[in-house]
Amino acid sequence: MASTAVSEDVAREVTGRYAWADDRLPERCPLHLSPGGLSQGFARNLIFLVVDGMNAGMLTMAHQYLQQTQDSSLNWMRLYRQPQLGLARGVMETASADSIVTDSSAASSSWGGGERIPNTRVNVCADGRETTPLLVKAKQAGKATGLVSTARITHATPAGFAANALDRDDEDRIARQYLEREVDVLLGGGRRHFDPAQREDGRDLWRDFRRAGYLPLHQRVDLEHVPHDTQRLLGLFDESHLPYSLDRLDFPELRRTVPPLVDLMATALPVLSRREEGFVLQVEGARVDHAAHANDPGAALWEFLSFDRCIALALDFQQRHPDTLVILTTDHGTGGLQIGGVGAGYRDTNRVFQNLTRFQRSFELMARDLPQGTPAPRVQTVIQRHTGLELTDADAERLAAELAHLERDADYGPTRTGSFLKPLMAEQCGINWISNQHTGDLVEICAWGPGSGGLPQFIRNWEVHHLVCEALRLA
Repeated sequence: MASTAVSEDVAREVTGRYAWADDRLPERCPLHLSPGGLSQGFARNLIFLVVDGMNAGMLTMAHQYLQQTQDSSLNWMRLYRQPQLGLARGVMETASADSIVTDSSAASSSWGGGERIPNTRVNVCADGRETTPLLVKAKQAGKATGLVSTARITHATPAGFAANALDRDDEDRIARQYLEREVDVLLGGGRRHFDPAQREDGRDLWRDFRRAGYLPLHQRVDLEHVPHDTQRLLGLFDESHLPYSLDRLDFPELRRTVPPLVDLMATALPVLSRREEGFVLQVEGARVDHAAHANDPGAALWEFLSFDRCIALALDFQQRHPDTLVILTTDHGTGGLQIGGVGAGYRDTNRVFQNLTRFQRSFELMARDLPQGTPAPRVQTVIQRHTGLELTDADAERLAAELAHLERDADYGPTRTGSFLKPLMAEQCGINWISNQHTGDLVEICAWGPGSGGLPQFIRNWEVHHLVCEALRLA
């Protein structure tokens, strides 16, 4: 593919209400508000936007990419330039009960249950107590509830708002709890945890959800045919996580069958809004984290840009429903990405940063073309075709040797490939990684709408739960 193919496809993919390529936003999208943004009082609805695994360097990469390649801005950055919005902004500490560096289940559980818990657990404290998840509290108050994610819908971050499990990997149990706790809208991946042929207990959760009044959705086209009186949705679009946005752009079949995150969110909102008592919705851009674990800047970038469209949708919805509180944040950093200076006086940095446009395929998908035993010339060809990175013959020989021991993690892809390519990414793109793991960063958090005035400039992750409960008047 030519180096411009991604940009052209993305422009088509995001044409319309929630595009980032045009600095002029839709007329009803409240990035140019009249004065008087409401930050006090009580909220009827909550939209909780989570981009998983974002450190400051990841936000910087996405911001600079649009600045450098499209002379445009992230919706996230535009928020910070709108004083009329009444935006509250702070930094959040992300630690878990047993580590400065949290995992996603402990992080989401801190928001969901209001206490810090040990890593790998879902709303289960160190002493074995189970906290009451936010969506359970909302349901008890008569509100509709929803989870939308590009991960398996039973994965750590969605689960933290609705489930209790001693082990985050007990996703069969988490899926069953969603049914028992009547989460009204579930949209994402993870079909395998609802399929009797793949569940350990053989239970047919698809059947049970249908009997409970859920409308099943299987492909992108199904989103266009949701009846206006629908109250419950179960939409699962992959056996595991949804494909990376970067790969959707390269494969027409994926674009046809798998919806982008903003389409899932846009489908959830009208269904949830029918509840007079209001709703609580979590929307997660999950695969930024997965790409960062793999040290894959191309996949991470396009996942972030896809998530950024959800911010414009949230702004539009909140303008039309001013009794809605919106929270925008991340659970932790991953990989420690930073843009590093290149060349004398760093004057080559802008030029090499443009090479990000040459990434055409995720490392996860690219690994299919690099099986064990791939000869060095083939390695060189595949890497250059899909990333634009130029390998010397010696580089290719070393990577071919690495392939004999390649780790293909079920969630995070070929981490050794990304690790091997680190020096090339630093030299040829200005992109630097410190690890394949989570990091203990202080992270961005902002909010607007009723109750956002309660957000301090520094907050601990578990305190967000109590801010939200106060804003929604939940017990």
